Amino acid sequence: MRYLTSAGLFCAGCVIGWAATLGWLHPPVDANTSASWVQAVGSIGAIFASALLLRYQADLQRKNRIRAICALVEISVEAVTKKLEIPEDFTDAFHHFASLDFSEVEYAHEALAKIPLHEIDSVEVVRQTTRATDAMRRIRLKLGSEEVVDAGHQSQRITIGRLFAGEVATLKEATKALSRLV
Repeated sequence: MRYLTSAGLFCAGCVIGWAATLGWLHPPVDANTSASWVQAVGSIGAIFASALLLRYQADLQRKNRIRAICALVEISVEAVTKKLEIPEDFTDAFHHFASLDFSEVEYAHEALAKIPLHEIDSVEVVRQTTRATDAMRRIRLKLGSEEVVDAGHQSQRITIGRLFAGEVATLKEATKALSRLV
C-alpha cells in the first residue's frame, strides 16, 4: 500500500517535471499553443485524479467487506455466548450450551460459510474467517450430538461444558483479530 503511494507520487513528480521542462524549452508563443498546454496538463491531472479516486473506492470497499465479515463473526459469538459470561473453567457451562437455540447457531454457521473467501484480498481476514467458520461448524456438530442432547449426569455435564471451550476461545480470538484489521 505504502509502495503504491510512493510510486504514484514519483510518477506525478515525473509528469510535472516533464511538463515544466517542455514548457521551459518550448514556451507557448500564441493563444493556440497556450490552450494546447493547458489541455495537456489538465488531461494528465484528470487521469491522475481518476486513478486516486479508483484507489480510494477500492480501499473503502475492502474496509466495508472486512467490517461485514467482522459483524458476521460477532453474530456467531453472540449466538454461542448469548451475551452471557461463560465461566472460565467451563464446569457450569453445560446449562448454557444445553439451552442454546440450535437454529441460531446453525444460521450463524451458514452465514459464515457463505462468505466468498475468494473475493477477499487479505490473507489474515481469510485465515480468521476460516477459523471462525470451523469453530462454528464444530459447535454446531457438538450441540446436535447425542453426547450433549442426552447428558443428564453431573460428570457428563462438566465434560460437555469443557467440550465447547476451545471453539468459544477461537471465535473470540477471530473477532479480536478481525476488529484490529478494520
